[in-house]
Amino acid sequence: MNVNWSRRHTLITGLALIVIVNAVALAGVAYNRSGEADSVLPLTERELQLPTVWNDNKENSGLSLEMQWRVMPPAINDLEKYSWRTDGYGRTPAWLNRIKMVELGFEPRPSNRLVAEQGEFAHQLPRAVLLVLEFNGDAYRAALARAEEYSQKAKDTEDGQKALEDEKTLHSRLFVVDAGLDHLVLRAKYPDRRRFAIMRGQVRPSLQAQLNGQATDPTGFIDDVSAAALNVPLDKRSVFDALRGTGESNITVKGRYKVDVAFGQRLEPWIVKVEDRLAIK
Repeated sequence: MNVNWSRRHTLITGLALIVIVNAVALAGVAYNRSGEADSVLPLTERELQLPTVWNDNKENSGLSLEMQWRVMPPAINDLEKYSWRTDGYGRTPAWLNRIKMVELGFEPRPSNRLVAEQGEFAHQLPRAVLLVLEFNGDAYRAALARAEEYSQKAKDTEDGQKALEDEKTLHSRLFVVDAGLDHLVLRAKYPDRRRFAIMRGQVRPSLQAQLNGQATDPTGFIDDVSAAALNVPLDKRSVFDALRGTGESNITVKGRYKVDVAFGQRLEPWIVKVEDRLAIK
């Protein structure tokens, strides 16, 4: 009798916990989407990619688009000047320097010591921050200029010919351009809500060694951008379902769709509109 009651009590308690957790999650989603969105970015397939496995797996009913964000890193030398060009390569932007790291709460270490002696800085724990993402703005224009310079220098090579064209048509135009701790301060600095979105993310310390064994000034590394995978609601799936099984890879064919992504009260993104760009004449 007591054993049965205990089992029922455990089952009821477990079900109650599930209900409570789901209710809290739904309340969080509702709050995030309440009121006016903090920003809305009109992204395309270049910035939101279909997962490769989804295209081949017709039994998988779920779909999430993967956000492709980039940074503009410092150009160390001509050989490395364009080595970062593909999406997702390198997460140490030029602006994430000593001054910015101090603003974010990190403790800098002297820059004139050997790299091996600067472990104290590099081993500080990552910190949660707010990241500013810019779509199709100054950072992307700088990337185009750098690609064009590289293309001119390597114009007699296949890679040089391809570099500029890929930057114009394939690579993401979504760049992380700043970080901070105060949302109001960042929004005042970046007021255009159709070009700048603010998201939560994580930054950790980083040190880059020079050829002489000395370390540069302390820099930062963007560990993560939260909610970088966006779930596609069933009522907005038709455009993507039509692309499944076409044999076209999202690595070589970009811009087939446009997705309006809103960022809400909790700075979490969700999909509000999907357009088939191939159907637009």
